[in-house]
Amino acid sequence: MINIQALKEGSIVRILVDKETHALKAGDTLRVVKVGYSGWDRCYYADMKTDKDYPLDIYGCKDDYKYYELVC
Repeated sequence: MINIQALKEGSIVRILVDKETHALKAGDTLRVVKVGYSGWDRCYYADMKTDKDYPLDIYGCKDDYKYYELVC
């Protein structure tokens, strides 16, 4: 799992398992473009881009960990 709060702009995250629903394969890398906190839904988020510049957003809410499975 990934700690979204610890990411910084420019960080590189490597995918460890295939995630076909997001067109990601093990070994792919994501570059963090923006990180922040959304007060209205109380979630941390990271805007990322894949190696091929495909945009991807991940969220981590305090009580909802379903998005944490996406990257490691």
